[in-house]
Amino acid sequence: MRRLLIIPLLICAALYGQDPTANDTEEVSRGIAGSKDRAQINETILKGNALVDSIAVHLDSIEAHNDRINTNKTAITALGGSGDTAVIFAPFIERGDTSTIFAPFIERGDTATIFTPFIERGDTAAMLAPYPTTVEVAAGYQPLESSFTDITVTGTATIATLDYDPPHGAMSFGDSSTVVALTDDVWDKLTGPAVPVFVVQDQDDITLAGDTITITVDGDYMATLSISFSGTSSDIFEIAFYKNSVKESVSMSRSTSNNDVGNMTLPVYLENLVAGDDISIWIRNTGDNDDATLISGSLTIYMLHPD
Repeated sequence: MRRLLIIPLLICAALYGQDPTANDTEEVSRGIAGSKDRAQINETILKGNALVDSIAVHLDSIEAHNDRINTNKTAITALGGSGDTAVIFAPFIERGDTSTIFAPFIERGDTATIFTPFIERGDTAAMLAPYPTTVEVAAGYQPLESSFTDITVTGTATIATLDYDPPHGAMSFGDSSTVVALTDDVWDKLTGPAVPVFVVQDQDDITLAGDTITITVDGDYMATLSISFSGTSSDIFEIAFYKNSVKESVSMSRSTSNNDVGNMTLPVYLENLVAGDDISIWIRNTGDNDDATLISGSLTIYMLHPD
């Protein structure tokens, strides 16, 4: 058997100029096995090279992303922002808090650039859209620290619903023949001798009772009175708003020289009212001492803004 194996070896030696006596059948077997190992190694190397190429592509992508981040940071810094600003607001968004948490920033005049870092981190613009453009005001009459002033918006702001319900009230009377006893050129409160003349229609955050308005919230108010009355040919009636029994506004007068029914409308601006102030209507006759017969009237009041 050994002689049979030597014959192929002699042929190989003749082809390659090698001494066949220097080889052994075991070495030939190892050579054949080694060629298989080299094929596997070559295949592994090819796979490794492909993996290296893939890693290189990812590294290039990461480097490009870092370049964009640095560019955004530079732009944010130029606008007065900070790359770390998003960290402050992230917990609020994660908890689902509404845009009311950002209202104080908008009120102080901060621009929307404070929200730019969210986009830098990869957050979508849809998440941020409601915050710089919508201001939610809690129900009541004191929105954003009791003032509509000093609100600065950069760009376009849309307020879908503004729930602003200021203190207000209304009272009126009709088909009346109430007589207000008057002395010539002396002011008297416009009220009935036994019961109030006005009937209350509405009152929110304000008190209307006994033909008197009592303020409960400090602020500037607007009031309007319209009243009809009758008198004689010598009567000249005058009306005015009083605060705490002191004349507060200009007065308006109307004569009944033709024994007719007169009407007067008096709008007034009542500034710096405070809780506890009493507002009422007073009347006098500057023509003689005839009494006034009230026919109908209406009175409305509402707060323009708080102090």
